[in-house]
Amino acid sequence: MTKQHRGSLRWLTLLGVVALWGCSVSAPPAPRPIATTPIAATSSGTRAVASPPPAEPEPPPPVAALPQGSLYEQATACLSDPLCPRDEATRLYLAAADADQLPVTTDGLWAGLPCYVLLRGGVASPDPARARRCFERVVAASDCRGGSPWLPRFELAVLLLSGRGGPAEPARVDGLLAGCFEDGSVQLVRQKARDAQRNPGRYTKLDFCRDLPGTTLAMNGCAQVDSELASLEALLIAKEPQFTGTRATRDAFAAAQDAFTAYAHAHAAWSRDFVRGGTMAPLVYTGTFLALVEERNAQLRAIATTTIRTSEAARKAAARELRRTYEDARLAAQDGQRRKLLDQAQHAFVGYRKAEMAVYAAVLAGQHGEQAVRGQASTDLSMARCEAIRDGFLD
Repeated sequence: MTKQHRGSLRWLTLLGVVALWGCSVSAPPAPRPIATTPIAATSSGTRAVASPPPAEPEPPPPVAALPQGSLYEQATACLSDPLCPRDEATRLYLAAADADQLPVTTDGLWAGLPCYVLLRGGVASPDPARARRCFERVVAASDCRGGSPWLPRFELAVLLLSGRGGPAEPARVDGLLAGCFEDGSVQLVRQKARDAQRNPGRYTKLDFCRDLPGTTLAMNGCAQVDSELASLEALLIAKEPQFTGTRATRDAFAAAQDAFTAYAHAHAAWSRDFVRGGTMAPLVYTGTFLALVEERNAQLRAIATTTIRTSEAARKAAARELRRTYEDARLAAQDGQRRKLLDQAQHAFVGYRKAEMAVYAAVLAGQHGEQAVRGQASTDLSMARCEAIRDGFLD
């Protein structure tokens, strides 16, 4: 099993909205773009007999369109601007949440992404109370209409039965899921809610995506949330001092971010082709993308500690190894479609490598010399690409 596939298949063992992250996880061109957290970037026993379900809580009034210059718009603008301090982005985002200015959408599985920024953390520390209020607004804006629930409804149900972010209210869960298709995830959540009524305090650490996803639909949603939050991390990394010191450094980072996004999409599409037409395809795509984003985020955070040790001979050897690995993968491809996807990913990687080398040079050249820094970055990136290709076609 590949490293990228492991990042998505973990969901099998346990899955807004006004603009795209700088690094979204949409899989062009099909099935449909994955809506992302709304930041305009610049560059996954026996059931107890149920008591009669309580009535659905009265929903809050309809959410009006956001005014121009709202707190939310200011927060997203700040998050997208490397020179806007992270503390200011945090202040604005939490103020927008408190003013109920985070967008509400009824766009199915992809609704409620701003609530996950509050629940999981990123812009600020995890805040279950604000997240719970946010999910209440999102869920009140729609209903199941006989279909499977989308992820925010499950998240709110788990917050209610666990007592995170407010009082434990497991009795509300049956009403929250009324009218929904009784898929595996719904059955699991109902069972936990009934158990929580009999055993208060038992599920205080319950996490839907880790413990209860159940269906492929829910697994996909959970994996996509992870990818969106990892992409948010890249925007926050862009605010760190080593990437904001000069205009040239900021421009290099923005260009590399765009190039990386193109490469990550292309490599994820090639990886997905190994399960072409299968129900696992969305998970493989998202898991592959997520693995690449998390790996790069970690590398960027540690850029200041990069060890410069590579010789020109080592750089050339890494380039030859990459060429051999790529050619082996082409020969192993089952048909023209897979070869084309591999070619597209390789082309995108070459552009990304060039752009990323410029980032390393902008940050480290003054300390180690530009040629040495570029050589080290080229070697490391080429070897990482070899590993990604091998993980794809050898396993």
